[in-house]
Amino acid sequence: MRLASIILFLALLFTPGFAREFKDAKGRTIHAKLVAHAGTSVVIDRGGKEFVVPVTMFSIDDQA
Repeated sequence: MRLASIILFLALLFTPGFAREFKDAKGRTIHAKLVAHAGTSVVIDRGGKEFVVPVTMFSIDDQA
């Protein structure tokens, strides 16, 4: 049961539309929602505004 809860939490964490903290390539924290991703770009929502940014803007861990 505990494993199922952990898997559900991780699935929600990485589902588009779920707000979370990302780190950019310079180590700064960004609180945003992942709206969409395609190829080398992602769409994030920060404060109700959507931005198209390159995946390389994020830390190596967040790119994965």
